[in-house]
This record gives sequence, C-alpha cells and structure tokens, in this order.
Amino acid sequence: MRYVEFTKHGLIRRDWDGETETYASKPVGADRVLACLRMECKIAEGVTLLDIFNTVDTYTPLVDFMWDYSWCPVAEFHEQARLPRPEDDDTDHLEYLEIRRILEVERFPTENPVREMYSRLDFSAPGIDDGRPVRFSFKCSPMNEIGHLPVRLVDRCPLEDTEGHAEEEFETSFSLLEVLDAIYHDISFFGGPTQVAAFCDKLGRRHEDIDSGEATTIPIEEPGAERGLDKEEEAE
Repeated sequence: MRYVEFTKHGLIRRDWDGETETYASKPVGADRVLACLRMECKIAEGVTLLDIFNTVDTYTPLVDFMWDYSWCPVAEFHEQARLPRPEDDDTDHLEYLEIRRILEVERFPTENPVREMYSRLDFSAPGIDDGRPVRFSFKCSPMNEIGHLPVRLVDRCPLEDTEGHAEEEFETSFSLLEVLDAIYHDISFFGGPTQVAAFCDKLGRRHEDIDSGEATTIPIEEPGAERGLDKEEEAE
C-alpha cells in the first residue's frame, strides 16, 4: 500500500509500514518522480492549483514529460498562475476545483445489442447558475483567476448513458499521471495562454457582431443555407 500526495510542502510518497501500521513518508526525489506516475495520487486538504504548479515546477523531468504527454506549454501556465489575481475576475462564487472520472456507456441498436464503455477525466468546478447546479470549465480562463482555488479528487465515479443520466456509481482513484493530465490537457485545450487569449478575444468579437446584427447568421433548421443550396438541391 503506497501512494503519493500533493501537500503544501511538495510531493510526498507514503509507504505503508506493516510493523508500525503507519505510513512512512518522504519527499519524492527528482530522479524518481517519473517512476511515480502510475502510483495512486492524493491531494491534501487545502492544496491549491498554484501549489500543484509550484510542486511540478521543482521537477524538470516532470515538466518536460507533461509538455509532451498533454501537448501543454506547462511553464507558460505556471508563470501565468503566479500573476496577481485580476480585480475583475468572476470566480468568487467558486469554492474549489475538482478532478472527476466519468464512465459513459453507449448502446448500439443492432440485432445483437452491443454496449461500449468509455472513460474520461474531467477538470472543472461545481457551482450554481440561476439557481441550478452546473459545472464550470476553465479552457478559456487565465490561470491567475483560479490558481488560488483548492483542488479536490472525487472518489465516486458515475456510470452515465449518452444523455448524461447516471445509471450506477463506483469508487475510484487516480494515478499521479491522471491527475496531472486532467489539469494540463484541459487548460491547454485551445493552446498556450497566448492562444487562449486570442481565441477568447475572437469569440467575444464574434458575439458582439451577432448581437449588433453585423454577422450573417443561418437558422440551424436550414443546414444547406450556408452553401447557398435550396431544399431541393440539398435533398439531391
């Protein structure tokens, strides 16, 4: 029984000692951090996203590995997270960030019904919007807006159908690699901080054009309209 844990003092390895029936603890060395990627990982209470970034930054091999594995410019996001928190950020309603595992089942209506199961990781935050529970994603968020938030691991895993309805629930755990990949893959979905900012700016300008009527929009009910097709041509 052993695991690694993100703490306020860095990444700690815990090994069970059968004689004392306690966990022996020691910091993970730079020469052993990659060997710990498949070990179970936990996050101590109160450890923030910035704490995790600061810990990862102490391991050059880990920074390099995650850059390649998650296609994420890790150092750029770490640097952004250390900037002062914006005065106008809108994250005051969020209490913490979560890493979850979700199992999805897809059924295929064939003569012999087939079911396929998919597993995915989710990095988001629970919140309330218009009185309803929702989840907030951070694919477009600057890291200095959320770096102060604690990160938690959800140890319950729902089994959902393709419409998001939960069928069953299971206990689950995460490896160190899964914890890091859930974070870095999500925050770099649109690229590094510069690319994310450019994407959000473009999205904002497009929204303004739509609101002002400058942008040409096509009703979703008319799938062939963008190519200038009428309904008869589309049917052909």
